[in-house]
Amino acid sequence: GGSAAGGSAAGGSAGGSAAGGSAAGGTAGGAVGAPVAAAGLAQIVTPGVQVTLNGMASSGDFPLRYAWTQLPGSATVTLSDNNSITAHSPRFTAPAAGTVLDFSLVVTDRFGFSSTNLATTRVSCGSAPTARFTPDGGLFAGGQTVPFQSAAFDDGGLVIVRHDWLATGSVASVVSDGGPTAYVTFNPVAFMAADELASVELRVTNAIGATSAPFSRAFVVRGANPNNWSLDAGTAMLVPVGASPPLVTLVGSVAPSTATPTLSWSCNPPLPLLNPTSLTPQFIAPVIAGSSRTFVCSMNATGSPPLNPSMLSTSVAVTLRDDADPFLMSTSLRNGRMSPFGWVARFSEPIISLPILQGGCATNLSYPPRLEAWGSNAVMGPRSTLPLGQTCGPFSTRLTDRAAPANATPTSESVSGPVPAVVTPEWVGPWVSTTDFADPRPVVATMGPFPKDELLKWSPSSMAPPFELIAREATALVRSSELDPLGPDAGCGLACSMTFQSIPLAGLSATGPAPSSGHRAFFGGGSLFVALESTDGGVAGDLVAQRTRAGAWLTPNASTGAAFQVFDSWSQVRVTGGSVFLDAWDGASGALVGAELVATGVPEVTAATGTSDYVALATGPTRALSVYGRSGVSWTPRTTVTMTNIVRLAALESAPPSCASCGPDLPIVFAERSTSPQLQAVRMDFSGVSGTIATTGMTGWAYAVRGGLQLVAISINGDVRLLVGPTGSLSLSDFNGPPRPGFPTPPPPLDVDVLCEAVHPHLAFIEDALVVTWQERCAPQTRWRIAARVIR
Repeated sequence: GGSAAGGSAAGGSAGGSAAGGSAAGGTAGGAVGAPVAAAGLAQIVTPGVQVTLNGMASSGDFPLRYAWTQLPGSATVTLSDNNSITAHSPRFTAPAAGTVLDFSLVVTDRFGFSSTNLATTRVSCGSAPTARFTPDGGLFAGGQTVPFQSAAFDDGGLVIVRHDWLATGSVASVVSDGGPTAYVTFNPVAFMAADELASVELRVTNAIGATSAPFSRAFVVRGANPNNWSLDAGTAMLVPVGASPPLVTLVGSVAPSTATPTLSWSCNPPLPLLNPTSLTPQFIAPVIAGSSRTFVCSMNATGSPPLNPSMLSTSVAVTLRDDADPFLMSTSLRNGRMSPFGWVARFSEPIISLPILQGGCATNLSYPPRLEAWGSNAVMGPRSTLPLGQTCGPFSTRLTDRAAPANATPTSESVSGPVPAVVTPEWVGPWVSTTDFADPRPVVATMGPFPKDELLKWSPSSMAPPFELIAREATALVRSSELDPLGPDAGCGLACSMTFQSIPLAGLSATGPAPSSGHRAFFGGGSLFVALESTDGGVAGDLVAQRTRAGAWLTPNASTGAAFQVFDSWSQVRVTGGSVFLDAWDGASGALVGAELVATGVPEVTAATGTSDYVALATGPTRALSVYGRSGVSWTPRTTVTMTNIVRLAALESAPPSCASCGPDLPIVFAERSTSPQLQAVRMDFSGVSGTIATTGMTGWAYAVRGGLQLVAISINGDVRLLVGPTGSLSLSDFNGPPRPGFPTPPPPLDVDVLCEAVHPHLAFIEDALVVTWQERCAPQTRWRIAARVIR
């Protein structure tokens, strides 16, 4: 047949032409149809790679000429071949991620006919995104609606434009708008029924249309809640505690009621619970004096399958509020006699007190009396020693407790009765040990000035002796509870005997030299801590022992600093690598906590002491005095007097001033030196103020604070003397010793025998009684006995 030239897709010639070429192209009886272009499938490619277009599926009378056109809207690329019979598979370099390229293809056959069909293809630069979501596993309650949040990402940085969520299994519904959050509601499951499974799947699509592989996770669906049982310790409680302490019941519950776990209750701070393994344990409220006290009581439960989990715990806060009015319990103003150290009145609880003063001694008493000695229920005076023979009083005080709000309208109550009291000392003892020792350095350790009352509040059935006379002998603690500073004179004259028990304590070492000055033991506060010194007033090596309420002494814990008393506890100055820290003892945790940085770059420290607001050190090769004071939350050096050759330092807290007219209780540190003067008192708050206590012949000393009064017991040339003066003052005077037969005037020493050697005294106040202890020996003895006197 003949050929047709220039035929269109719809045209052709009769007798041999073909009209309307098909997609596959071809001829019929010699006639020619239009070719069909095929531009290939869409592609997703990595930026920078060689991309190949594919028009090889195009059809028509070969050879075909391939003409590719890049459609507008994206960065132009250059094809390796075009508009030729070889351009069926041209190549180009893929541009940056996120670029989408569109191409169209027209093919022309050998007769000149061109394709008229639309043939396009797309090339997207990037990669498929990755689907992820949270939570990606776990246990959920039946009937619960859980929000699932997409965590999908695209390594090419392309925006994810669509999220397709699918949930199967124990699923009631899935709510999603194609966004990153889906709300899946699990089917309800009956309590204790078998667990069911659910599956959640996510696919994501990015900005170039690439879709991720599916990400799916399985979940356990359980009845009731994620834990198929629960505890409830009840709601917080506020319990008023009056004169008759109430019986308090804790109310716990377990859900469901069919669950029967093993229960155990406990409280912090501890409370003596009755039936602690029941849902409703009880306790008798302890006495609450002053501020309210909160206890956290925990209910712990252990269950067996099918209960899950096997253990649960919950707690409730129980606040006990002081709801009792204060009243006077006792006073030291008995039989019309007042101690030269003042008077003490004990109340049922701490009070906010202002005494009403009548008669003499008004200028000597503190205004108001100090709420003395570490949280005990008392007020006391004076600010300085009272003149012997003076009549003072009568006194009354206004009773307002420290509860918030206060429980009673302030009322006045008599402290001393209608008769004025005469200032006169009462001497009790002395007590002397029945055994002797190598070098004991005795101290009196108490549970505070009012130990019996404090102990009876908490553990009346296991009350230990409220105070003990203790000392250190080699690797043992020796102790005696036979000294009774609160009882009348036993009438044993110069020989009230004391027997001692010896308790070996692990941690005490007998090696190394004994201290040449200072204490072998040091009382550390109302919780009955004692620092057993293994150094001579230095900053390392002290060991701390603690007595329980039952009277047992615990093994010492190694201490790395110099211990000192702070009200009813103790602290220590610790030196590490030239830095000075102040550590505090925490009675609840039984550990040193709250280290404060006092100073850095401090040269060699050989002795240390402190109070809440001051730290005194002996530093450098000359052992010079350095003082640091607290300024807010930081510490700064304080200018003080020049003093060297210090071997021991001691300072104690004094009660803060209670009124503008009282004047301050100024901080004082006592420094023992190896050169004369041997003992000096130095004001720590500013320079230039110091006083000499002893020049030569000193063998041991002790320092105590009583309200507005400071006392120093000192051994001078083998005699124990007592010096007194107001706090903040560097001028101390002798307090004469006990009357002695044959002496027309009482001599200053307190010794059992002034012809014997008495050294290393120590002071302790118990109620209105001052206890002075020391060690004494008489020629030709080579060992020491422990001696004590009481002044009240």
